[in-house]
Amino acid sequence: MKEGVRLAITGKNPATLDAARKELGSSVLVIESDASKVAAQKVVAETLRREFGGLDILFVNAGIAELKPVEQWDEAAFDRSVGINLSGGIRVNAVSPGPISTPLYSKLGLSEADVKTVAASIQGQVPAGRFGNASEIAHAVVFLASDESAFTVGSELLIDGGMIL
Repeated sequence: MKEGVRLAITGKNPATLDAARKELGSSVLVIESDASKVAAQKVVAETLRREFGGLDILFVNAGIAELKPVEQWDEAAFDRSVGINLSGGIRVNAVSPGPISTPLYSKLGLSEADVKTVAASIQGQVPAGRFGNASEIAHAVVFLASDESAFTVGSELLIDGGMIL
């Protein structure tokens, strides 16, 4: 791996974990885990301690979007959103991405034409005129994990193509 890191990834979907393992290489430690379950995170921590002896950096990248009116949410949807989006660990620095080209948009239950319409609408709000890509987020994370950011504490790195402006 670049930068000499040992990498572990977690996730719930075996297919995406397998795809990540193929892309990242055989040296990556892949742990199947549900980010919304506290007990599952204890298993992750124990596995990391056993395999790596400890951590130098933790990058938490879990989130879901329930893109429908709140009155249409059921209790399970609410619990899933809170469990994944808000029950994470302590974050000293944060990376806040804007619209990133990921499979999220295809999981919204919309037709392909509607997904394209939504994507065009979002893209129109981004001064950079495009969606970001995952490698741009990864570069920011590598920076925060590096010695170059040793004095960076309590910061939020916005990576949104200027959307927040």
